[in-house]
Amino acid sequence: GKVGVSIVQVDIFGKVFAAGGIGFNYDTPSDADNSGTYDFIEYGGGITSYSNPNGIVTTEGAEETFTVSTSSTSEINYQWQISIDNGISWSNLTNTDAYSGVTTKSLTVSPVSIDMNGYQFKLIMSTPSYVCGPVVETAVAQIVANPDFDGDGVADDVDLDDDNDGITDVFEGGNDTDFDNDGIPNRLDLDSDNDGCNDVREAGYTDFNGDGILGGPPYQFNEENGLVEGSQEYKAFDEIDDLDFNGKKDYLERGTALSKTSDPSSVTTVEYSKVTLSGGGATVDNVGTIIYSWQISTNFDDPINRVWTDVSYYITQNPDHPGVYSGLDSTTIVIDSVLSSMDKFAYRLFMETPAFKCDGDVTSNSAQIRVYKQDTDGDQVPDELDL
Repeated sequence: GKVGVSIVQVDIFGKVFAAGGIGFNYDTPSDADNSGTYDFIEYGGGITSYSNPNGIVTTEGAEETFTVSTSSTSEINYQWQISIDNGISWSNLTNTDAYSGVTTKSLTVSPVSIDMNGYQFKLIMSTPSYVCGPVVETAVAQIVANPDFDGDGVADDVDLDDDNDGITDVFEGGNDTDFDNDGIPNRLDLDSDNDGCNDVREAGYTDFNGDGILGGPPYQFNEENGLVEGSQEYKAFDEIDDLDFNGKKDYLERGTALSKTSDPSSVTTVEYSKVTLSGGGATVDNVGTIIYSWQISTNFDDPINRVWTDVSYYITQNPDHPGVYSGLDSTTIVIDSVLSSMDKFAYRLFMETPAFKCDGDVTSNSAQIRVYKQDTDGDQVPDELDL
């Protein structure tokens, strides 16, 4: 309880000036807890009880907190430490990056990253105003950080839809299938065929904000399996779109932009002749399937009320229609036995790439046919025009 070690030497006023042959000077007594009372006249005590932090199993992107409870008469100083080498070495944490509350009873980690998997944490506690109290350290708590690609709080190894695109991981080929060979497996790839059109749209769902996730915010996820919950139900595999019916699901069939390459030409002819009209379109590098359908306007000369209808539908609705049609779903339409009642009918070619939903449809220019009743001299110039 005395300064230094024996022998203590004092001056004529009883003040120590040396102890054990080492000089001594009086300093201001310590007030380590800044309470305004010197520690030597402030009643104190060591840490009488504390709890250990619990280990945490979580997912990347989550926010987690390690917490302890303590009891002591004196104020306690806290310092969280981290080990990234399985407890071989430890270092003090600072309030930077993903860590906060490093000098409190509660350490917050946000966001958790996969790199933190296996990191260990412990809390060092002391009572600086009660120097006789021992430094105490808690047991070690470890963090287990599981991958959670879509950040929905359900680890990938449990999540049935790792990227929340409405197509379950099983339908996307399991863990490792990578259709476009871009290094990202389909289950984590929002555009599995790398054509610039997200899987969620090409599968036949609605993506309200274009982020590649089923539906739109605010999102809700099933806590058990990670599926997106809302107004759209997950499709069975045979319900996922294959709109060109070629046996390939549209989200795995690469598409490119469609453009027009040729237009049909207007024709002047006589009754009972055969008329042939041709148009065309192409995709970049001829990728994807183009669907063709010829359209008809029977009131083409009325631009205000003009109506276009698929020829196939027109035929169905008008069983006694004039003309005999073929090639309605190709680049060339043939109209046999045209009648004068078809005079001024117009046609155009409608083209689409249904398996590539992010592309716009294309329509050719229109071609009008003029049909006259007679060509007496057979020179292919109708009598009404023949000089």
